[in-house]
Amino acid sequence: MASITARGLRHAGIAIVALVVLLGTTGCYGEGGGPVTGKRIIYSIGQQRVVLVDENETVIGDFPVSGNLSLPKPGIYHVINKKNPGRSGSLSLPYFTGFTYGPDSDIGFHGIPLRSDGTPIESEAELGQPLSHGCVRMSQWWAGWIYDWAPIGTLVEVQG
Repeated sequence: MASITARGLRHAGIAIVALVVLLGTTGCYGEGGGPVTGKRIIYSIGQQRVVLVDENETVIGDFPVSGNLSLPKPGIYHVINKKNPGRSGSLSLPYFTGFTYGPDSDIGFHGIPLRSDGTPIESEAELGQPLSHGCVRMSQWWAGWIYDWAPIGTLVEVQG
């Protein structure tokens, strides 16, 4: 029996990543469930990215976001509410699409928060970094897309 080396694991990891990229996320498992398939929003906490998958298992969006490294917990959720704009204190949250509840407020996808004067609190160039208190920030364009594309009940898969 051949031994597995660190180099072999690295190459196997690259092959697995390549296979996932080629095949999409069909058959991925969320906590406590079976295969996750169909129309869904996938949020990767570790990669700070969102992937949108349509009913035909086709990736229709893949983009950087700014979330939080500990909220929400990995698992399966569903879109539970929508507000345009949502609010957090004095900040406006464009195209808020909520999918779970945090310790103090709803957690959801939304555009980069805007101050009362309309200026964003972060630039689009900063997306991909964990800068949020719990929600998932993205460009205004993608936030609007999700808001329009994902009705209440749409599956949201949060990966670690």
